[in-house]
Formats: sequence, C-alpha cells, structure tokens
Amino acid sequence: AVEKHMWALAETLVPASDMIAYTQGLMDLGATLCTRNKPKCETCPLHRTCGAYIQNLTSTLPTPKPRQTLPQKQTTMLILQHGKEVLLEKRPPKGIWGGLWSFPEINMQEVASVVALERFGLEAESDEPMEIIHHAFTHFKLAILPQPLQVISKTESVNQPSVIWLSIEEAIGAALPTPVRNILIKLQHRQ
Repeated sequence: AVEKHMWALAETLVPASDMIAYTQGLMDLGATLCTRNKPKCETCPLHRTCGAYIQNLTSTLPTPKPRQTLPQKQTTMLILQHGKEVLLEKRPPKGIWGGLWSFPEINMQEVASVVALERFGLEAESDEPMEIIHHAFTHFKLAILPQPLQVISKTESVNQPSVIWLSIEEAIGAALPTPVRNILIKLQHRQ
C-alpha cells in the first residue's frame, strides 16, 4: 500500500512532457549541488522547497546503509610438515577455492594427529601453535586455525592424486588461496 501511494505521488510530481530533460536536470543537481558530502544548498534553485534544507537535515541525509554483519565460520587446517616440505591437498573443483591447492581441512573437534594417521597414513606430533588467520569473503568471515604437525616419517602411502609434498618455497608459488599463502610465508619465517 505504501509503495503504491509513493508511485502515485511521484507521478503527480513529474512533468507530462520532456521527461529526458527533467531526469537529466535531476541527475545534474545531484552530481553538482545536492551531493552527499558538503551540499551547496544556497546555490540550489530548489532550496526554498527542499525538506532537508528547511528542516536543517542536509548534513545527516541521506543516511548510510547499515552495515550487514557477516556470518562467522571456522575451520582447522592441518599443516603437515616434514623437514622443509609441507603437504598440500587439491580442493574439489566446485565450492570455495575450487581447484586450488590448500592445507587439508578438518573439523574443529577432530584430533589433528589422528586425522593425519587415518587420512594420510602419517605419524605426526603437534608442533608450535600458530595464530588464527582471519579471512573475509563477500558473504561470510572465516577464522582459520592452523594446526602445525611435524611428520615423524614420510611414507609413500600419501601418493594420492590430490595430495602433493612441496618445499615451502615451491608451495608459496603454487595456485593457492591467499590465507594458505600467508600461512606458508609465516612458516618460512619460523625456520
């Protein structure tokens, strides 16, 4: 009902002819005089009938759109390291970071060393903890907990097509998501 009323009101305020000149004039006023920051009200030909000017609201209008709070997600990334090499896993082609190399992800509740053994056949022990990495997407924010593990012995059982061992330097140059590259750079500085 409100929208219908607004359209009816708008139709009474626009000229019946020469609509192109009218709309161009409105755009020119908005671009030159009636600007968001520092409007030039005194030089505007419409200031005597302008509601914002009459009510002294020109410094507060238009109000900015409220910022949308993005949902928060969390993940844990296994940083499996053997000497100066790290294990990377190719992500599925669809979804976030599709087709890029990344550290394997696990649920927050899973024990990292157990996953390393069960999923990759690698015996590993916890290493020095790393800071949480925060990464923002357009539709959510992601908190990444890097879980460093030192692999005790690297077995060939990891020969899966979607898994690769690379030196940290080589890994930094691979097709990676930005947060993964940032983790690798931090690892490089730790050595």
